[in-house]
This record gives sequence, structure tokens and C-alpha cells, in this order.
Amino acid sequence: MCSGSRLYFRIELMKKFLVLVWVACFLTYGCDNNELPATKPGDLKDSELKGTGSYIYSSYIPLREKPVRVHYHIPSNADERSPILFAFHGASRDGQYTRDVLAPQADRKGVVLIVPEFSTDYYPGGNEYNLGNLFENGENPSLSSLNAQEIWTFTLIKQLFLDVKAKLNSSRSAYGVLGFSAGSQFAHRLAYFSGDAIERAAFCSAGWYTLMDDQIEFPYGTGLTPFDPDRRAILLGSDFHVLVGALDNDPNASSLRRNEEADEQGTNRYDRANFYFNTCNTLAAQLSTPFNWDITVVPGVSHELSGLAYQAFEKLYP
Repeated sequence: MCSGSRLYFRIELMKKFLVLVWVACFLTYGCDNNELPATKPGDLKDSELKGTGSYIYSSYIPLREKPVRVHYHIPSNADERSPILFAFHGASRDGQYTRDVLAPQADRKGVVLIVPEFSTDYYPGGNEYNLGNLFENGENPSLSSLNAQEIWTFTLIKQLFLDVKAKLNSSRSAYGVLGFSAGSQFAHRLAYFSGDAIERAAFCSAGWYTLMDDQIEFPYGTGLTPFDPDRRAILLGSDFHVLVGALDNDPNASSLRRNEEADEQGTNRYDRANFYFNTCNTLAAQLSTPFNWDITVVPGVSHELSGLAYQAFEKLYP
């Protein structure tokens, strides 16, 4: 082979090599640019949940562009029959902190703990987290601005539960819920709009509440929403618990909503928790249906998840 032919051959070979490199880079990075930032220590490396760590969940197609980091803690004695608890963080959006605070209680009760983290990058503001993206703007809802159920943040939880079940090979057909502060707002609305998969719930220190009252427009009531009034009896008869710290009574607390509608529930989280519980109790009496909720006021505790964790698990898993 002459020198010119050899040079041509080498150039063509180099071109093919560069094309292969480009394709490899595209497949590695170009098709998955919606994932959350780089992995962290303890990230899931296979399809099985064990120990303590996190993984990125983006398998639900309607919300694939909005992945969540799922923090988990699996007690060493957990098996396929172990209860599964979804815990929802506050406005700080710190799922790892929520998991770490609750992990000792999960170990104590043998409960699988799952904490999805709704980052502000993908779930900005209260509308997409606290209010579940039910409407385009949940603070100013209308029938025409009701979002499709497929893109509600609430709907993601059911899909994530199925993902967790598969990874654990779990036999559980329902899950428990624990929400704190903004997460408590998300949790009680999740119970309204997620169907029947929730077997027990603890609503801890919400700033304010959505009432099961279709005469009051969302977000303070269920008016304008597709909430089924027949679900009221199911919810009121469920294993639900309201918790609040006795010292969570500051009307000027940081991030506490103060307006006419919220203040009708009280001027602080302590009063509003009691208002919500009592309103639900009254509704059960009006409907002549059993009311299985209870309320726990934890002495010496203000607005802190760590001060409520033990009592919440005692109520959920006596």
C-alpha cells in the first residue's frame, strides 16, 4: 500500500472513531439531562433498597421532566411485610434531614421510611408542593385552570409507592403518611385527592388547612376541586392523627400565613391544629359517621420535627 493510501485510511479511521465518541457522549448525557445533580454518597447502585441512602426517581412519564431525590432508610429487620411510611419535609425541602430525624423511630418500629425531596428547581413555591399542583395557580383557582390529574404532585406519590414496592418486593397494598409543616399541608391534601392507598397518617404542625367543605373555595376548602364528597366518611373514619407542639403558638412565626381566610382557623399553628381537628369532628357528627382521628399536643415543643417524631410514631404504630 502506498504512503498516500495509508494516510487516507488513517484519516477515515479517525473520522469513524470520532463519530463513535460523539454517539457515546450523546447517549450518556444527551438523553438524560433532566436528572437532579450528581449522585451523592449512599446513592442507590442497584434495584434493591437497603440500608440508608437515596436515589433519583424519574420513571413516572408525565412528570419525567421533574425528578425527585428519594431518601430512604430500611431497618435491618425489615422484610416484605414491613409497613411503608412516606414522610414529607417542610418548606426547607431538606429530605435528608427529615429522613435522619425520623430514622431512629423507624428502626424502633420496624418501618420502612421513604422521604421524597421536592426541590424548588422542579417544584417551585407552595403551588407545586403544598397545594399539589392541583390548579395552575392554587391560590386563585378556577374550573378552567384545573390541571390534569396526571400532573398533580399528589399523583406522583402513588407511582413512587409502586416503585418502592417493586424494589422491596413488598406485599403492602397501602402506605402510611407523616407530614411536617409544609409537608403536613401536602399530606392532608394528598389524603383528600390520592384515592384509597393511605392506611394511616400523622399531620404535624401544618401552617393552615384545607377543609372538607365544598362551600369554601380551594385552597381553604374543597370548592372548585374534583374532591368526592362521599370520601368524607372514609377519611373521617381513617386512622389519622393531628399533632402540634404546645409552644407552637406564635402568631408572628416565620413563614406562618396570616390573612383573613387563614386567620379564621386561628392565628397560630396550635390554634389552627385544634380548629382543624374540631371542624372534622363536627363534620363527622353532621354526617352521622364514625370519627377515628385524635389530636396530640406535645408539651414543651414548638415548631420542630424532632420534638414530634416519637409521639407521631407512637400514634401511627402503637
